[in-house]
Amino acid sequence: MNFEKFVALKYIKGKKLISLINIGSVALGVCCIIIVLSVMNGFHLELEKRILGHTPHIIVIKRNYELIDNVDSLINILKEIKEIEFLTPFIFTKTLAKSSHSSDGIVLRGIIPENEKKNLDIERNIILGDFDFSSSSPGIVLGIDLAKVLSVSVGDQVTLYSPFSTIKTPFGYLPKAEDFVVKGIFDAGMYDYNASLVYIDLETAQRLLDCGNRVTGLELKIKNLYKARELAKRINKLLSYPYQALDWQTLNKNLFAALKLEKIVTFIVLTLLIIIACFGIVSTLTMLVVRKTKEIGILKAMGSDTKRIMKIFLYYGLFVGFFGAVIGAIIGVLISFILSKYPIINLPADVYFIKYLPTKLFFTDVLITISLALAISLLAAIYPARKAASLVVVEALRYE
Repeated sequence: MNFEKFVALKYIKGKKLISLINIGSVALGVCCIIIVLSVMNGFHLELEKRILGHTPHIIVIKRNYELIDNVDSLINILKEIKEIEFLTPFIFTKTLAKSSHSSDGIVLRGIIPENEKKNLDIERNIILGDFDFSSSSPGIVLGIDLAKVLSVSVGDQVTLYSPFSTIKTPFGYLPKAEDFVVKGIFDAGMYDYNASLVYIDLETAQRLLDCGNRVTGLELKIKNLYKARELAKRINKLLSYPYQALDWQTLNKNLFAALKLEKIVTFIVLTLLIIIACFGIVSTLTMLVVRKTKEIGILKAMGSDTKRIMKIFLYYGLFVGFFGAVIGAIIGVLISFILSKYPIINLPADVYFIKYLPTKLFFTDVLITISLALAISLLAAIYPARKAASLVVVEALRYE
């Protein structure tokens, strides 16, 4: 151990209480940042899981959601892309649902049930009934909040109206309608899905909407869902106008942008805890310079140059930051691990989409937080270090 480090550690040991307070303050700031970031990561990943339960990795549609006629040729083109594991056609439109008690606007998705089970994780969210449309009467699967609005349960009847086709009656032209039996109710964990989304069989949807064999688009499942945006750009270059490919992140870009901004702002706000803690390092070292003026003068008289004096105080700040960051990181990682393994903190399920506080710790978050604590601690020591190094030997020893 060199001379500068030895003296810096001696100062830390000599003022144990003050040093412990400074180290503890830095540790508290680091611990808070790691825990909060791990909780935000947990919410982010849980939200992704819920979204991907009802949103394909990529959809290929015509602009303005116009119906596609040549779906088979489109499928043949996309099958040549190796990254695509599975694709299936779907119908998507807004319409009206009515029960014997109430009515509400809905988002209708016509799907091939067997394909949808492979493409999305819908069955996991079914809380009543089954995701099964095979019966003599047309079946429907809808969200839990929509079921409450319509006051229906499994086995009840719901009427869907077509926004495009009409039938002639003695009273004039009326929207085409068809009765469906509720086969299942799902809870996606997201209000937008639970309050509006409805699934029916693709052929039934085509018959209801009177659109023949046309579909709205294709749902794509790919090998790496986090490369969906890159693949969507490739598909857009491959297909000519008016086709376009949209990835799951683009379809929910406002939500993910808000989450990203929230994480950044939270990190900045919590960093203020470390900055406030480092004011303790500044005051401690400034007081140390005043109280140790004679010792600093003696060191300079014995041949210690300005750089060595500065290093002593910089090492003090670095050691305080290092010990505080390491202790805070260990505590933060430990608490995050405990929260991830044991459901200690319960959340109101009717407010949040999960019952327990989720956590997910990333090594990069820990590394960035520790590095930030070290940098701020080192910066906090610069002013008192320069003040100590600028002392003149004669002035320091004048009254000794």
